[in-house]
Amino acid sequence: MDHGHSPGDNDIAIIGMAGRFPGATDIGTFWRNISTGVESFTRFSDEDLTGAGVDPATFQQPNYVRSRPILDDIRGFDAGFFGYNPREATLADPQQRIFLECVWEALESAGYAAPQGRGSVGVFAGMNISGYLLTRLRAFEMGIDTSALMIGNDKDSLATNVSFRLDLNGPSVSVQTFCSTSLVAVHLASESLRRGECDMALAGGVSVRIPDRIGYLWEEGGQESPDGHVRTFDAEGRGSMFGDGAAVVTLKRLSDAVKDRDTVLAVIRASAINNDGAMKFSYLAPSIDGQRRCVSAALARAGVDPADVSYVEAHGTATEVGDPMEVAALTRAFGATERRQYCVLGSIKPNVGHLDRASGVTGLIKVVQSLRHELIPGTLHYRSPNPEIDFEASPFRVTAEPTPWPRTGDRPRIAGISSLGMGGTNAHAIITEAPQPAERPARPRRWQILPVSARSAAAAERSCARLAEHLESSADDLGDVAYTLQAGRKVFNHRKVVVADSTGQAAALLADPAGPLGRTDATVGRQVGFLIAGVGEQYPGMVAGLYAEDPGFRADVDECLAVLGLTEPGQLSDVFTPAERTSDGAGDLARLMGRACGQAPRSMTEAHLVQPAVFVAEYALARRLMRWGLRPEVMIGYSLGEYVAACLAGVLSLPDALRLVAYRAKLITSQPEGAMLAVSANERRLTAVLGEEGSRDLDVAVRTGSQVVLAGPVAAVEAAAARLLEAKIGHRRLETTHAFHSRMLAPVAGELTTWIADNITLRPPSLPYLSNVTGAPATEELVTDPGYWARHMCETVEFGAGLDHVLGIPELALAEIGPRPVAGRADPRAPGL
Repeated sequence: MDHGHSPGDNDIAIIGMAGRFPGATDIGTFWRNISTGVESFTRFSDEDLTGAGVDPATFQQPNYVRSRPILDDIRGFDAGFFGYNPREATLADPQQRIFLECVWEALESAGYAAPQGRGSVGVFAGMNISGYLLTRLRAFEMGIDTSALMIGNDKDSLATNVSFRLDLNGPSVSVQTFCSTSLVAVHLASESLRRGECDMALAGGVSVRIPDRIGYLWEEGGQESPDGHVRTFDAEGRGSMFGDGAAVVTLKRLSDAVKDRDTVLAVIRASAINNDGAMKFSYLAPSIDGQRRCVSAALARAGVDPADVSYVEAHGTATEVGDPMEVAALTRAFGATERRQYCVLGSIKPNVGHLDRASGVTGLIKVVQSLRHELIPGTLHYRSPNPEIDFEASPFRVTAEPTPWPRTGDRPRIAGISSLGMGGTNAHAIITEAPQPAERPARPRRWQILPVSARSAAAAERSCARLAEHLESSADDLGDVAYTLQAGRKVFNHRKVVVADSTGQAAALLADPAGPLGRTDATVGRQVGFLIAGVGEQYPGMVAGLYAEDPGFRADVDECLAVLGLTEPGQLSDVFTPAERTSDGAGDLARLMGRACGQAPRSMTEAHLVQPAVFVAEYALARRLMRWGLRPEVMIGYSLGEYVAACLAGVLSLPDALRLVAYRAKLITSQPEGAMLAVSANERRLTAVLGEEGSRDLDVAVRTGSQVVLAGPVAAVEAAAARLLEAKIGHRRLETTHAFHSRMLAPVAGELTTWIADNITLRPPSLPYLSNVTGAPATEELVTDPGYWARHMCETVEFGAGLDHVLGIPELALAEIGPRPVAGRADPRAPGL
């Protein structure tokens, strides 16, 4: 025994829970039912009983109890989701199917449905005898494969089948101790975690009787209730109601859970198991001494003074003998205490019945929820104490009313839970409240991405609806929700996503069938490419919000400003400062997007200002995406965007890139002003419309295949625009002061080459990107030549050829870094993020 326990030593965190209970298909409904005193038993009609094969002569007897705690649906099963073929699903016992679903939900509850990062996961679980198989004994005569029947029905295959279906490679152990099975599984799982045999463990049990919609003939002296109600610890208690259910918890070492910032629901300080041995009346009889020894061992291992235990969830079968013996055992284990009746004693069984192999973890989930909600539900049907129980001389009291159980600052709340198995295997666990999570700074990002996926479109829609319902009443931080959805969920083909800045907005979007964006995609772990824009699309306030709200983005911008000798981003450009609003509300959006009819601000068009500003904004944004985990497999820059790509690829250090962009801009502004015109036509069509004379002074600055950008003197560009208007060819004047990528910049090409050779260190690229000059991958020989960058300034941007190369990479998604989409306009094949 560990008598020297200190908080945190060997503690086990409960980080996820799931279950199926009478009257509840999830933990939330289960808690609402038990906290409001709902009895979840089903009364059967004559038709129900006849349909289940009960002889009317049987259920018409006066001692036939025609009710039982059952599950709403034991037949439904998404076989394809778990990789079952129809034959396997048909042969499998509902217990196997339901438990597998609950394990999946418990992993999702913990945030570890995705296999990445969860480590080795153990499974410790048990189920009832397969009544399903017993109703299908003719299957053996029909020649059905015996091994298939055993895999789907044998108790020994429960845990290993879960491990196989969900690819869990930790210890996989089937546990069988009758009614104490699932709490014994929790004990074994906890010990396995403490020994380092696994990084996470799933523990629980399931019991479903087939046929399920039947009652029973009550017999005097039996374990079952004569009237279909469970009255634990009450003077009228005469027996229990055996019901159907499943319950699973996800466990992890507390130190690891805290380190990984898992949501800790409660903590298992210690647990103990033992057996009564032979010193009792019969095999079926309980033993006061056996139970006492088990509770005492758990308290000792936890290092807990019984005086500090404020609640015990008892086995509580409501039998005339069992309840008094259990209270006697608990009283002896607690020992002599100064106070009397300070500890609340309760049981889940009056609400949902005795769930057999699932009963222990069902009670554990009740304890966890009571700790979380700071409320101990009342014991249903309790009116007066069983006269064989001396509560006044014990530490315990039972109440039919809910008991507030608030956190206190001086000591943690502690609970015990018992589960007693037929045959004498006892289990007891000591549970404490979860530690308060460490303080953390306010969430830096306002907008959050919430992805949802499923194996079918209908399932994806249902998932969105369930998430919306959860968010409507949840106090969860939206950033935490987004992280769990992104990192803690397995990705399926039917995908939906919403972007929101509050839980209310997220709930509204998810609840609206037209709210989420959606697609069907079989690719998981898709490669990402960066497409980085150039100048001409920027607008006032373009990244003002990011600079104000995102510390990482702001840090990268500030680093660039320091290199440029500036102290405020507004000194460089108003892309970093909030755009001014005017009284003309209708034009605000157009102005913000740089599409207003009026003249753009000079800082938006003057090359010596805008080029360094756009570089800084796009570099900082790319760095932000990379810190979020988007590592580009390939990059393609558009004009100035290639400088950003070269910097990210290591060809240019950040200081060298900024100095080069600034010097290049200075050279450009020393040349005569020009203009640029984007045209929705190919070169052949342009030649036909403009003729030789109309295109003599113009150069193709950017070539994409279906579109081109022309550059040249202002007069030549304006004349070309007029002819294109007459020909009804779409075109748009770009917001620039000079004719980039044209012969008008050739006079300073030599000066730029010399300056680069003298001042800039060029290195081989460490990340692949496409050259604007060749439209092919940038090679060391190409980009380490100072003359290359002069050619880049004066020659055509072969963006179309480069984009063809990028789009030829299988399963690549492009993340566009810039003010507006570029790839979609240049090539409709481009799959954007």
